[in-house]
Amino acid sequence: MKLSTVDLDHIESEIGMSLPIDVRNKYMESNGFVSPDNAQLLFSYKTDPSADIIDFNKYLQSEEWLPESLKGLVVVGIDGVGGNIGYDHRIKKGVLWYPVEGGHYDMVAESVSDIWEAVITNYEESS
Repeated sequence: MKLSTVDLDHIESEIGMSLPIDVRNKYMESNGFVSPDNAQLLFSYKTDPSADIIDFNKYLQSEEWLPESLKGLVVVGIDGVGGNIGYDHRIKKGVLWYPVEGGHYDMVAESVSDIWEAVITNYEESS
C-alpha cells in the first residue's frame, strides 16, 4: 500500500513535525520497508501497532527521559540492533541514535536515505 499526501499530512499533524522529503517519497512508494534482516527501517502507518510511525513518535515525545536536545527528532524506523533512524529538524540531517548512549547521535548524514543505505550496507557486510 502506498501512502497519499493526505496520509502523510495526517502523520505530520499527529506527530507535530514534518517528514523530510526522502521519507515522504519512500512512503509514496510503500507503507514502510524492512532491512534484509527484517528490521523496520521505515515504520508503517496504520498497519502494525508495534511499528506505527505515529504511535512510536508520540510515545517517544511523552517520555521524560528524552533529552531536550532531541525534541526535534522524528523517528522513522529502527536498525534492528537498538538504533533509531530519524531526522533531526534542529540540524536538518538524517541520524542514527541509540537511546542507551544518551543524547548524542552515532551517525549523522545528509538525509535519512543515507542512513538507510549505511544500515543496509552494514547488514550486507555482516552477512
